[in-house]
Amino acid sequence: MKSTYNANEADDHYRKKKRQCGRNYAIEGSLQKQVDRKLLQDWSPEQIYGYFKEAYHKSMASHETIYQYIYRNKKEGGYLYVHLRRKRKYRHNRTHIYKRRGQIPNRRSISERPDIVNQRVRIGDFEGDLIIGKAHKGAVISLVNRKSLYTLLRFTTTKEAPKVSEKILRA
Repeated sequence: MKSTYNANEADDHYRKKKRQCGRNYAIEGSLQKQVDRKLLQDWSPEQIYGYFKEAYHKSMASHETIYQYIYRNKKEGGYLYVHLRRKRKYRHNRTHIYKRRGQIPNRRSISERPDIVNQRVRIGDFEGDLIIGKAHKGAVISLVNRKSLYTLLRFTTTKEAPKVSEKILRA
């Protein structure tokens, strides 16, 4: 007897398979007890991961999963986090660090440029840029005339403002 297609059954089957796919690295049961024991002995999550990988040749949770387990335990009122060596100091979100990068104090916005420069009707209005070399071992100063697109390139070994300004004035 041939069965008929049922969209609801197919959807249920898909969702069940989806939940089961991938690796399940939840730390629970006997593994949880072993991880807890090692943490109470002040082992780091990296050491615990290495120990289980070496001793049991298992593909188990990574050290990051162990950290997530510890912080989930902390949210639930647990105490495992007090056995971490670094107390999460180095695990802060570092996105705020890059916000200061490249900021020039007392800089003037490009929107403050006179309208005549934006119209590109006169020769002598240059736009400059600094192209930093590999490993910051030198730079190229690029000066482009906005009307004629005449380009001047000058090499410099430093990014220091006085030296760059001197090279621009010489160019």
